[in-house]
Amino acid sequence: MADQHAGPGHIERSINDNRASQAAKPPTGAARPKPPEPTSRERWRAARPSKMMTFWLCLGAVLLTLAIGFTWGGWTTAAGAQKQANSAAQTAVVQRLSKICVAQFGNDGEHAQKLVELQALGTGARSSFINEGGWATMPGEDAADSKVVSECVKQVLVVASK
Repeated sequence: MADQHAGPGHIERSINDNRASQAAKPPTGAARPKPPEPTSRERWRAARPSKMMTFWLCLGAVLLTLAIGFTWGGWTTAAGAQKQANSAAQTAVVQRLSKICVAQFGNDGEHAQKLVELQALGTGARSSFINEGGWATMPGEDAADSKVVSECVKQVLVVASK
């Protein structure tokens, strides 16, 4: 049977030929192509944080600020500041009292002889020598402070080397 609409180059098909209908239908069981994955920028723009996420982000920011502030920022607690102040005050007092000790050592009538004796002694005996000489004992005190004695030894030797 010839097709009336057939033109040159037209091929006749049988009635049960279903190639045309197959082309129109999508293939069954075949995987559809997946849409492209969104980029990180697109995911960031689309993100909508919940209240819980916002809470944890704020808490994390606070903790991070505290950690950085106390480690590198120079922040300190009241107890830490008190310890630093006490240490600085103690150092200042020792420095001032050791200068008085050096002056008392220099005012001793036999300070040249005592200086030779001090230089001849070992490191441990020098503190005992200054302490026994009474130069590190401040007026109104019964005994000298060990820190003042050791600083006085250092300063007497520095003055003597000049």
